[in-house]
Amino acid sequence: LGSYENATNKDMLSLLKITHIVNMAGELENAFPKEFVYLHCPINDTVADDIRKHFEEVCTFLGKLFTTYFKISD
Repeated sequence: LGSYENATNKDMLSLLKITHIVNMAGELENAFPKEFVYLHCPINDTVADDIRKHFEEVCTFLGKLFTTYFKISD
């Protein structure tokens, strides 16, 4: 979870080993589409826009990420 400044700081993202980004900003394009995997769910920051319409898509995106990168051993 971060701000526009976080999402556009390529050095910091790389240092933190960020590989996937969920972009929820309706007005902002993905900053580094060749370097990171994005899910863009454009939403406006108003009470009229319902963030819940994106929950299933975001959960699926994150679920695939977790099962790919985080192996839980018995």
